[in-house]
Amino acid sequence: MYRRLQRPAAVAACALLIAIVTAALAAAGDPAFPDLPPGAEVLRLENGLQVVLLPNPAQPMAAVLTQVRVGSAYEDFRTSGMSHMLEHLLFNGTATMTQEELYAAADRAGAWNNAHTSDFFTNFIMIVPSGKLAEGVALQAGMLFHSTLPADKFEKERGIVVGELVQARDRDDDPAGGIIREAAFAGSSLALPTLGTLSTIEHLNRDDVDAFYHNHYVPNNMITTVAGGFDRDAVLALLREHFGAVPPGTVQRPPLTAAPPVGDGNVVTRRAGDTHVLALVYEAPGYGADDYFAFEALTGLLDAPATGVLAQAYAKLPEDRRPGVSTWWDRADGFARLTLRLDLPAEADPALYRRLTVEALAAAAKKGFAADDVTEIVRGRATATLLEREQLRMLAITAAEPLTLGGPDHFLGYLDRLAAVTPAQIAQALARHLVGRPHLAVHVLPAAAADAGAAGEAVALERSVLANGTVLVTLRNPVSPLFAAHVAVRNRAGLDGDRPGALNLLHRLLRRGTRDCGAECLAHRLGALGAELKLVDDPNIPMDDYYTGGRFSWVRLETGADVGPEALTLLLGLLREPSFAAADVAAEQAAQQEILQRQAGSAGQRARRLFADTLYGNHPLSRAPEGVPGSLDGLDLATLKDLHRRAFAPANLVVTVVSPLAHAQVAALVEAHLPARGGPAPALPALPATAQDARVTATAGGPMAAIRTGSLFAVDPADAPALQMLVDVLSDRIAMDLRETRGLSYSTGAGVEIHGAEAALEAWLNPPAARLEEGEQALLEALRGFDAATVTQAELDKARGARAGRLMMRRLASISQAYYLATAELDGRVEGYLTSLAEHDTVTLDDLVRVGGKYLKNRPLVTAVAN
Repeated sequence: MYRRLQRPAAVAACALLIAIVTAALAAAGDPAFPDLPPGAEVLRLENGLQVVLLPNPAQPMAAVLTQVRVGSAYEDFRTSGMSHMLEHLLFNGTATMTQEELYAAADRAGAWNNAHTSDFFTNFIMIVPSGKLAEGVALQAGMLFHSTLPADKFEKERGIVVGELVQARDRDDDPAGGIIREAAFAGSSLALPTLGTLSTIEHLNRDDVDAFYHNHYVPNNMITTVAGGFDRDAVLALLREHFGAVPPGTVQRPPLTAAPPVGDGNVVTRRAGDTHVLALVYEAPGYGADDYFAFEALTGLLDAPATGVLAQAYAKLPEDRRPGVSTWWDRADGFARLTLRLDLPAEADPALYRRLTVEALAAAAKKGFAADDVTEIVRGRATATLLEREQLRMLAITAAEPLTLGGPDHFLGYLDRLAAVTPAQIAQALARHLVGRPHLAVHVLPAAAADAGAAGEAVALERSVLANGTVLVTLRNPVSPLFAAHVAVRNRAGLDGDRPGALNLLHRLLRRGTRDCGAECLAHRLGALGAELKLVDDPNIPMDDYYTGGRFSWVRLETGADVGPEALTLLLGLLREPSFAAADVAAEQAAQQEILQRQAGSAGQRARRLFADTLYGNHPLSRAPEGVPGSLDGLDLATLKDLHRRAFAPANLVVTVVSPLAHAQVAALVEAHLPARGGPAPALPALPATAQDARVTATAGGPMAAIRTGSLFAVDPADAPALQMLVDVLSDRIAMDLRETRGLSYSTGAGVEIHGAEAALEAWLNPPAARLEEGEQALLEALRGFDAATVTQAELDKARGARAGRLMMRRLASISQAYYLATAELDGRVEGYLTSLAEHDTVTLDDLVRVGGKYLKNRPLVTAVAN
């Protein structure tokens, strides 16, 4: 028998080699192994479709989110806008359903069926009640793989897309942003707009779009995520049935043209809009970079209010010379850029601000970052991410890019890998990418210058009137990791009086902190808690005024449940004793006036104001809650202090909290930190019922027109569900006729707002100015010619399912639930909140006929037209 013997010297050499390798690996650092979220899985079907599962059994809905890896970056001037046009066309019918049948099936399922197009992907969103997941999967698969792109719908969709382009131009109040992007990506695959141009859309033909569809819309070019409440095995069976049966394809597309390198000393100067802007654009890491997460934390440390690197760069300047600061990080490989944007005073020297910025970056890299500051940023990002993932509609939007460009492992490991970032790594990322690095300077001058542990526990609703007069409503969700608080200030319009926007200004002042904790201190304390505090609408976000009206104002707070009591205590102290300084009042007053002046010119805004003035007359609800140009002039500190005393008297507040905390615990905090003083504001007067037709007009001078028409009337609260269903059917008919058939406007429909025994009916249309007369006639004919007796059972079922889906969608997030609890309390119906989702289930066709004759037949209408 042969036996190999190792010599002692060889054994020693082998041991030494192992020791050397082990030491080298230890010096390099062990790789990070982030945990997957509970229940999360990453799979791939046999035809190449990548699948991500994100279960949350506590949610009543499920989302099917599919990203197709094609967007405007894969287009040229001939095909510009094709990805977006195709997205529209996929809603126009499949091999087994017409457009009308597709829409009706989605509504019956209570689905939110939507999509949007980006640079590198097209994102399709289907959110349905969990019990309707089979229908949702089948509908989305039919659209993605079996759409017919009907020729008779092509011209209609072309008209709608052209309308979107015109409307986008009409509401563009930040031309500087477009100039910065154009300068950063000129000559690359991101040079063309996602929507296309009027010229490219007008010259698209169906055959080219159809070929584009069959080339790109194959399963191996997609990633599908299922999130929310679903059964794993059942959903995989559904995906294999509807997605897995589709054969893979070979995708042909041109190579991407990367963004040109950033050269040192490059400067671009343009004139546009009415703001003075300096932007510094740096090359940055993209998805997959070793220091991606360190750079992620760095972006938060750069633009943090008051305490951020950039804020500190200008701290020694007089307050009126300090710029507004924001950052934007484009993260696609080959296109990764960090933009530092400074909104400058009118006569500022951009060279000074560039120098201060560059010096501050170098100083920060040398000094490093404090662990507490890093923790504040990381916890804030973690809270924001958890909030987004809870709200399926936000998840659908925010997860698309990291899933498509970063991949599932990046997306699923985000929180763990961000939490592992150290101050030293952040300083290294700053030094590597920004300090002393070449950057593009874009200078924009104003155009005017040229001239589950407790998963079995049910949620519990509890209401009480506290000793200080505050109404407190809590919804205890024992499995939620989040704390959401909503404070409603009653009777905003009445408190404003003849100073519309005054209470909004007071809300803006709250961010200046208290006498003992100013703006910088407040921002730091909120950041340390990972808390998000919202006091006013963001004018840069479309539809961010969705919940804003004259009946109440609001404050919203969101954070993790573990620090909820501390965050609520901080908020209550802010509401009790805000800092009032004359300089702060003047600054916020000027900022609010600037926003109002900027918004005043759009046709939609003019029509809304004209409509409200005419419909409500002298009633307080005719006044714009955010104010109008000039309404804040001369508003002094004494008046604001008196307004604060009346508005934020505890007896004038409704506090609603959704969290795992007990009602008694929240009540003790509110009573301890809001001592009793004052009483509720006087109730708003009854609405003036519309007695006769009226028509008013205004001229905005832009390419878009706007039409608003409606009526005020008394209503029996018992009739509210049937009236809402009837107006939903009316809105569907208006949308199918005026938008889908005639292509008059992307934005059209009708709605009825009911508060107790008062109702406000409104219908709207935003046509191109050239089609204003046609649009007004069509909208009024739709209202006056509507006969409730013609409504079919299919229409009723469709409207019922759609409303149920919308209501459930709006109540997914904890803060949204807190908002709807507040409105229910203000309308005197909070006791029925938990069962209110079912109040439309028993509405019949006979009910629709009855309320139609009672409330809509021969209804006088007030019409406002702006062109």
